[in-house]
Amino acid sequence: MTANKLAALVLVAATGFATRAWAEQPSSSSSMLAQTLFDDAVKLMDQGRFAEACPKLAESQRLDPGGGTLLNLGFCRKNEGKLASAWAAYDEALSQAIKDGRKDREATARAGVSELEGKLAKLSVDVEPAARSTAGLEVRLDGTPVRQAAWGVLSPIDRGEHAIIVTAPGKLEYRTEVNVQADGTVQHVSIPPLKDAPVVPGPGEHHGPGQTIAGWVTGGVGLALLAVGVTTGVLAIDYRQQSNAQCPSNQCTQKGVDLNEQAKSFAWASNFTVGFGVAAVGAGVVLLLTAPKSIKTGARVVPMVGRDGGGLALSGSF
Repeated sequence: MTANKLAALVLVAATGFATRAWAEQPSSSSSMLAQTLFDDAVKLMDQGRFAEACPKLAESQRLDPGGGTLLNLGFCRKNEGKLASAWAAYDEALSQAIKDGRKDREATARAGVSELEGKLAKLSVDVEPAARSTAGLEVRLDGTPVRQAAWGVLSPIDRGEHAIIVTAPGKLEYRTEVNVQADGTVQHVSIPPLKDAPVVPGPGEHHGPGQTIAGWVTGGVGLALLAVGVTTGVLAIDYRQQSNAQCPSNQCTQKGVDLNEQAKSFAWASNFTVGFGVAAVGAGVVLLLTAPKSIKTGARVVPMVGRDGGGLALSGSF
């Protein structure tokens, strides 16, 4: 576009601002900011700094929509190299011009649309059939939702990197990127079925595994104590019998006295461990019975008893 055409295009938009100012007499800070942004953008475009000018025009249009601003935004985006964005701006400007009865703007917008239509790169987001049935499936392209009606439809897109994010309740997020390297190209990106997200325990369930494990461990400790109690009880009886053999007619030798003391110690240990063992087994059973039934473990506690004492081994999967 020549400098004269650019000047004419800017004049169209500037006239649009002036017309609104005369008819509506805007006094809001938004309208004033929109005019300031538009003026700054025009200066930047005159200097060929389109990448800086375009965001200002877009914000000006958001704050105070106008057909003239849209025409300038289309021109700016085209020179920035974003043909799809330029086409969208021209197309919107065309609809606005027809609505407003502005034949001058309509002609400019039609020319912009016609010039770009054959140059646009296009992208289709193809959601695989197995993924379409996913409840609550949401597809976003550069943060903008791609509705189901647009799945599989070729749509204009600017050159560059574009991010696609797919989400659904109870599913893992799917991310991919597509690189549009040239205008006029056509690309397809396929969206596969989403994988199930890990199950997160609900309120009150997160203690389930710990309670189940605690039940097995407590019960196992109880069984080990019972085994130790039985062992020490047997030893107490054995030492008592040996002591009696050393005490004929109630006259005990020193060895008999020592054996008797050892028998008493083993008897006390047996009573202590059996008592605590019974209590621990009971507590373990209660913990297991009250643990959430949806949580399964393969824990096993194996008591071990030897000549010199007892212990336990914990094995399994959790």
